[in-house]
Amino acid sequence: MRRSRTPVRRALLSWRSARLLAHRHGPPPRVLDVGCGIGDQLAQLAPEIAEGVGIDPDPAMIREARARYGRRARLRFLPLSLEEAEPARIGSFDLVLFVTSLEHLADAKAALARARRLLRPGGRVLVWMPHPRHPRSLVARLGAACGRIPPFRHLTPAELERAARAAGLVPCPLPARERLAGLISLVVLGSFLSAFTAAPTADPAGA
Repeated sequence: MRRSRTPVRRALLSWRSARLLAHRHGPPPRVLDVGCGIGDQLAQLAPEIAEGVGIDPDPAMIREARARYGRRARLRFLPLSLEEAEPARIGSFDLVLFVTSLEHLADAKAALARARRLLRPGGRVLVWMPHPRHPRSLVARLGAACGRIPPFRHLTPAELERAARAAGLVPCPLPARERLAGLISLVVLGSFLSAFTAAPTADPAGA
């Protein structure tokens, strides 16, 4: 789902990677990137993780990701949808990432429930999403209405939390340094980061 790698894009990847990795615990994590596109975000994370698996239903994106990063020992890219990504097939993860991808999936609650099943004990689901009320999101909605980009549905943090709770996830406390970083991200980039972990007795209907 993600294509470009300009200098601004590289700076964003570095900034975003630091924020995503602020949620790791213990040894280097095993990471799943849902809707990985051409693999730039996972490649940026590679030096700090044990293994990264990127999935995307678009075979062309996966071909490009493999061409760019397929020789890196820690990274794998698979042409799978989230529905196809069962634990028996790809394993379980310390971090499951939705980086500007959850809003493109038809059912956020169902997607989050599937992500929960892929978590290791104590693992986290991290969602990076544009805020629907930021001017950049308004411009994007105009593009979708004109057919220039695929349809999507940005959620507010409160809407995302409700979907996550319905999927058997609960919010994780933000590290202190994340609060300021989150404010900067929201104002400058128009995006926010939310972190969730499995509820102690999570077993939502239809998960």
